[in-house]
Amino acid sequence: QDLSNVARPLSSLGSTSAPSSGAAAAAAARRAVEFEPRNLSIMAWAFATLCFVDVPLFESLSAAALRKLDVFEPRELSNMAWALAIVGLRNRPLMSALGGAAMRKMFVFKPQDLGNTAWAFATLEFKDEPLLDAIASGAVALIRSDPTLTPQNLTNIAWSFATLMVRNDPLFEVIAEKAVATLGQFNMQNLSNTAWAFAKVGVRNEPLFA
Repeated sequence: QDLSNVARPLSSLGSTSAPSSGAAAAAAARRAVEFEPRNLSIMAWAFATLCFVDVPLFESLSAAALRKLDVFEPRELSNMAWALAIVGLRNRPLMSALGGAAMRKMFVFKPQDLGNTAWAFATLEFKDEPLLDAIASGAVALIRSDPTLTPQNLTNIAWSFATLMVRNDPLFEVIAEKAVATLGQFNMQNLSNTAWAFAKVGVRNEPLFA
């Protein structure tokens, strides 16, 4: 049976104490090298969702992913980065390679992919400036054109750049424009994180804060 098909249901249960979690982690760690990119990202995402921090598992998944990043899809790249951030695993070689792979495929990233990738690098305090430049350029285009972009995507991007102390005025300008137009859809966390991000990088946008 595909181990990634075992991991998804386990994550939906929200339990880190199930014996099957430990068994699946041990089996996945042994066989990570056999996994396709989709399976690697699903396993990482599932165990991170469970907050099941099994170091041998994540080291095995990371090593296997490092050899296959060129064939990862954007969602697989962003899910892998997100999972590493959730479990707090700052694997420098993998994060550098993830950043490079993401830059090469940035033109097909969707809003969630952009937001999750930015959030992961910021959470791990991994300041990859070429990647951040690419995310900013991609985000500006998506914010202006993609109707699927959500307040959470917008907030994640703003929070990430502010956390890494990267002030990109064109990016924050379009974030402000979009936020003003969609404030009714923001929850309290979105509002507070967006306000914090603008204050942190010192961007005073009159329409947003009027």
